Amino acid sequence: MMISSAKDSPPNRDSVAATPQGMSVEEFMRVVHRYAIAHGQQHGWPSFETVGTPGQGRVWGMFSWPAGSPQVWQADERGPAMSISALTPVAESWRAANRFANDQGYAAGMLTFESNWLRQTGEAIFGLMHLKPDAGLVFKNIPHAEFDSRPDFDRPDQVVRDVARWANHHGYLTGFPSFEQTIDPVDGRVFGAYLVPVGSPLGVSWRDVPETDLLGQAPPPPQPAMAISLARVGSRPFVCDVPAEMPGANREIAWYSISPPSTWNVDLLNVVHGNTTAVNVPR
Repeated sequence: MMISSAKDSPPNRDSVAATPQGMSVEEFMRVVHRYAIAHGQQHGWPSFETVGTPGQGRVWGMFSWPAGSPQVWQADERGPAMSISALTPVAESWRAANRFANDQGYAAGMLTFESNWLRQTGEAIFGLMHLKPDAGLVFKNIPHAEFDSRPDFDRPDQVVRDVARWANHHGYLTGFPSFEQTIDPVDGRVFGAYLVPVGSPLGVSWRDVPETDLLGQAPPPPQPAMAISLARVGSRPFVCDVPAEMPGANREIAWYSISPPSTWNVDLLNVVHGNTTAVNVPR
């Protein structure tokens, strides 16, 4: 539901951002991401706009972009590398993930709010969408006074909703926060936001989804992952999942949770009694 400001709102729209059946913001973000995947998209996130009566046709707004977008690299990243130990508070984990993506040369980073663990160390890893500079995002510091509800970071649902409303009201398709704030000498308190222009290369679209459909998504079971220290692109290690049905020595890892860009030179690895040996394979 594309609602740009309070005056454009239908009378039965909730005035306060919320989540279905009282689930946490973290859970709702994960549910919408999984719904997007189940419907041919790479990633989705809620607008936190809703219309209707609970249990009687309530719908929730969401944004998504299609699978296979060349403007995005999807990867599982180590929590310590991103300075993230948990997905809550949401604003802190979102901000840390975005900073990590920026440091790697990407325009922005969006958590999927999926988490896993490394089989070898028990270290947490988190799903991250790395949005490339050619994704067409526009960064802007938005005066806090211009948001509908004057939200604070302890209500990330309201921040996400109000950034999207501000973006739509100013001619963009939508926007999402960086969860950074600063004091501008002219505008006072400002929140960082990434704005998505209409027709951007990222291919973002919006839809309204019945609550029953969202909550009917079956969650995929988590799979432990193994960090392979010899698998490197330049000096950067990456993480690949080892399926439970492939135990034992001298077994090639034939399935990856990360699909590196084709310009990268990647070695397939053998797992040999807990050690790793690089095996060069054609791409």
